[in-house]
Amino acid sequence: MADRIRVRCDAVKYRQGFVEVIAGIHSGLVNLETWQICPEADLFALDVESGRLADADFIANTELELIPSQARFLAAALIAAAKAPDAEPVAAAAGGGR
Repeated sequence: MADRIRVRCDAVKYRQGFVEVIAGIHSGLVNLETWQICPEADLFALDVESGRLADADFIANTELELIPSQARFLAAALIAAAKAPDAEPVAAAAGGGR
């Protein structure tokens, strides 16, 4: 199994959670998984596998399998959105949260 990339997303408290990307769960596909965490939970410096998160803190989960061309298209769309003029102040405030 490939290394996973996990990002803590906490710039908007009521939409906070984690995004994970990993290859190799299903042959030839890229796995994209998200976890939404309740707004009352404090995500500062937490990993999704932290014992400090209770089962009740996880309020939504989505797991998708992308073919490589879909993953590349999504990556390009994320990069384009991050370059948009309105995205810059939010990105700086979020601190990259990985």
